[in-house]
Amino acid sequence: MARFDPGWSGARGAVRSRPGMMFVVGAALAALVGLGLYVSGGDAHSTSTDPKPKSGGGGGANAEFGVANVFVSRGGEPARFATFSATLGSPAGTTTGGAFRFSCSQAQAPCKVSLGAAVISERSGEAILYPRLLIHKQNGDSVPITFCEYADGANNNLGIDRIRRVPTLGDAIVAMQEPLDMGIGGSLDCGSTQPYPPNGTVREIWVPAASNGTETAFYDVSATLTFR
Repeated sequence: MARFDPGWSGARGAVRSRPGMMFVVGAALAALVGLGLYVSGGDAHSTSTDPKPKSGGGGGANAEFGVANVFVSRGGEPARFATFSATLGSPAGTTTGGAFRFSCSQAQAPCKVSLGAAVISERSGEAILYPRLLIHKQNGDSVPITFCEYADGANNNLGIDRIRRVPTLGDAIVAMQEPLDMGIGGSLDCGSTQPYPPNGTVREIWVPAASNGTETAFYDVSATLTFR
């Protein structure tokens, strides 16, 4: 960089003007050359801006979200006891789930477990769901927990439920109120008064209160839900 020296002005500058001018001009030219390299995109200084940046992450306009509610009716309208949600996109399907507990008193029995699901998406058409519900029972206070019921698929042939694609969560809440089919095998094993359907497919699983006729029963529900 050229350095300004006030001692080079006036008469003294007349004696040293030619070398000084050459030095200043040379330095200025070097600076201009360096600036030109920077602007023209030299490797050491250039910066690049992609005019079409790529979006990252799992979001975006094409994102889809699987949502499901497990409901329990305890003598009245079905109430939501669990909600599960997952971002879809795996070619192998996307699985979500979890567990919860509820009680069923003598006054509430039979209590009824059901399932609803939907996919929030900008796409139209149907999606599919493979449901599994495993229910264990505690038949009163201070007694062991035992097996109650297992629903595997939408029927007894490992079938799938077809569910709606909807654009908003509000629409999904409405869609999930439609109970889905569940295959419960060759028998109903919880000891309720539910009649066994000829094809082994139900939309509700009924469970009783404690078998002693006085106590409340407790139920542990595990849900495994695969969206595709």
